[in-house]
Amino acid sequence: MPSLGRLAKIVLGVAISVASLVYLFWSVDPRDVLARFATTNWTFLAISLALNLLSVWIRSWRWYYLFPPGSRPSHLFSAVMIGYMANNILPLRAGEVVRVYIASRHGPRFWTSVATLVVERVLDGLAVGLILAWLFLTLPIPRELRWPAIIFLAVDVVAMVALAVIAIAPGGCATLVRVLFHRWAGLERRLLDALGTMSEGLRGCARAAISCPSRRPRWGSGSCSPSRCGRRCTPRISTCRSRHPGPFSRSWASA
Repeated sequence: MPSLGRLAKIVLGVAISVASLVYLFWSVDPRDVLARFATTNWTFLAISLALNLLSVWIRSWRWYYLFPPGSRPSHLFSAVMIGYMANNILPLRAGEVVRVYIASRHGPRFWTSVATLVVERVLDGLAVGLILAWLFLTLPIPRELRWPAIIFLAVDVVAMVALAVIAIAPGGCATLVRVLFHRWAGLERRLLDALGTMSEGLRGCARAAISCPSRRPRWGSGSCSPSRCGRRCTPRISTCRSRHPGPFSRSWASA
């Protein structure tokens, strides 16, 4: 039996869904809807739905590997789905905030999720920037689109350089944050946390010979140690992700 608060959330969700359906069918002609159903190519519709779910599945895994080891993110598939739904309803792509909020309710902290979202969006911008650069080199760009494209490329390059600096010299970036924001302890702490999360996100899970709880190498044999046989021992490759729940753990549970 669900608790009173849980029951209130279920009732509120059902009420919003019913109100949305009433508004939808109130503003359209049902005969037009039936006519569109009659001319729909259901094969192509099924393929498009499958490809859409596949793209969300891939995005969920990509987002999962941007979290630092030990954060144990879950429900990412449902978070991405709900975020896309919110983007279709709310202005200014507020669905991104929604999916970060949902992910933060099931493991990682809110600001950790925000930092991974920043890394994800910059990497998306890199892909779009490469496409724009290729178009600039191969096709004539209309004048009214030239400057917006150049501005986007410039912002994307600056963001990529910033991420590269964070990945290469996180210690120097942390020192810069301390120098600039040492008078505001709360802001300094949050910026340092975000900086560390972005650095870990860029590294992904490529952490050989490190285990999450102790951060010590795991050697191939219990009787073997580097002090006994030197370089003949090879650390066992161990990643934190192998112990963590995937992005779909309880993904269909309510967010």
